[in-house]
Amino acid sequence: MLFIYHMVILHNTETSLTATGPGTLTSKGAKAAFYLLQSTIELCVVAFLLLSPMRRLYGVGRWGDPSGDRLLNEQLKKEERNSL
Repeated sequence: MLFIYHMVILHNTETSLTATGPGTLTSKGAKAAFYLLQSTIELCVVAFLLLSPMRRLYGVGRWGDPSGDRLLNEQLKKEERNSL
């Protein structure tokens, strides 16, 4: 979607940075559309990273260490067995 938007506005040129008429890229609507489309892509990436189980997928602990959570869980299980 963003690629299509960039291809559409690629041929638009503006000689005055203060022009705000219809069809210019410096109008409030054009700026709002640009920033909305730019942030939509970033929000999709952030949502994907937050909602996908990356730690489980790569088998890492809470801080990126490969054995952090696994070792803690094993230690807790051993302590549980010893207390029984």
